[in-house]
Amino acid sequence: MTEQAVAIIVIVVATIVKACRRNWITITDGVRIRVYMLVKGVLALYLLDLFLLIVFDIPFPALHEDSLAGTVISLFIIFIVVLNLVCEYSGISLVISTENNEQRGLDYVLGFGVSLLWFFVEITGIMLKISH
Repeated sequence: MTEQAVAIIVIVVATIVKACRRNWITITDGVRIRVYMLVKGVLALYLLDLFLLIVFDIPFPALHEDSLAGTVISLFIIFIVVLNLVCEYSGISLVISTENNEQRGLDYVLGFGVSLLWFFVEITGIMLKISH
């Protein structure tokens, strides 16, 4: 299962790189802000789930169950992660092309790495949901 998840990640990242290099995808500041707001929404959902689990010992069912709702939510989160990967790669490309602001470039690189890890976790999670 790990090999399949890594293969999916390699295919998605290669597609993102190709699309950004050929200017098939253009990320504006407005798009970037909206994607980051979606990421913050997912973070809030994860924190709500953690709070319910710790305080009331109640897991947020749609995030953890192998139902249609759980799969749809996981697919939506994966879509947001892919959008975030596109934004981070676009930011890296922008910093490289302008050759200024090294700190901002480091932020994009770290964001891309965290997004890759998050993508791996989400892909393996949905693969587990689908296999059951």
